[in-house]
Amino acid sequence: MSKMKLAIIGATGTTYKRTIPALVNSMVSEVVAIQGRNLEKLKIAQSEFQIKEIYTNEKEMLANANYDYIYIGTPPFLHFENIEVATLTSKPIICEKPLAINYEEGVKISHLLSRYNNKTFMIAHHLRHQKSIQDIKGFLQSSLIGEVLNVSLQWGYEMNLKAPNAIWKINPKLGGKGTFSDNGIHIVDLAIFLFGLPKSIYGKAEHVRTKETFDNETAFLNYDKSCIQLHSSQCMKFPGNHILIYGTKGSIEAFNSIGEKYINKVSIKSSNTHTIIEYFETNLYRNEVEDFCMGLTDSTFEHNGTTLKEGLNALKIIDTIRVSANSVSTVEFNHE
Repeated sequence: MSKMKLAIIGATGTTYKRTIPALVNSMVSEVVAIQGRNLEKLKIAQSEFQIKEIYTNEKEMLANANYDYIYIGTPPFLHFENIEVATLTSKPIICEKPLAINYEEGVKISHLLSRYNNKTFMIAHHLRHQKSIQDIKGFLQSSLIGEVLNVSLQWGYEMNLKAPNAIWKINPKLGGKGTFSDNGIHIVDLAIFLFGLPKSIYGKAEHVRTKETFDNETAFLNYDKSCIQLHSSQCMKFPGNHILIYGTKGSIEAFNSIGEKYINKVSIKSSNTHTIIEYFETNLYRNEVEDFCMGLTDSTFEHNGTTLKEGLNALKIIDTIRVSANSVSTVEFNHE
């Protein structure tokens, strides 16, 4: 099979650091064209990764480059205009997380994508694209640990407030008002993937180092008999970032597992058994792109990626967390 050709909108930020390097040795896809507003950075990326074409205008790239699908790697406040342009090509699209800065804008994007299906549009959430997470979902579906009672998911880090991307991340009009719209969107997505959608939500949002956005947020997602605690922070110097799941018959634990790298170990306790599963190293950013490509070329392949509907529900959960935090009350969740 020949490699699928990728064109990237917004190639000088996250995609330059993670996605483009991840695809250097890919046997499935290659980056053939990149767009960005900084020509000098584009030239550096072109030279470093031997990319054929560079553009400072996304419309020009999409009109002239030879590509099979599109990756949108810009910040969320640019997603609407980028997706609007990309949909005119009718090419498959991967979009960087989150889908939008809030649920209202996400709905507008969903209208643009109305003719796209789960195979031709995906939101880039790298955590899903590893065997360990798929195994954990399988363990939960098999009732290996009985009924789930309590879950804790955390992604915390200490944001460099002087970094270029901090400028828009701590701007509520551009970054989505808080940490759940940044790193925390990953654990919201993971909760949806593993457990589905909650019945109600209780949220707490705090200002620790930033005045305009919430840089430390906690949420309790309530299900029939279980509660999932999500904690997202941009001011945590030494985070645990664990996946901890406890049921009536056992537990699933993956310590230091939520982040940019793969999960290397999962511990499962059930009855009188204690099993530790170790996983081979893998590049999650390559996995998510290759999974998407495989879904495009093989109708039987399920890429497990985040769908438009799941992305919308994640935004709705985050909006509901902040409604709850402002009202200091539990809020019923009405999903899409």
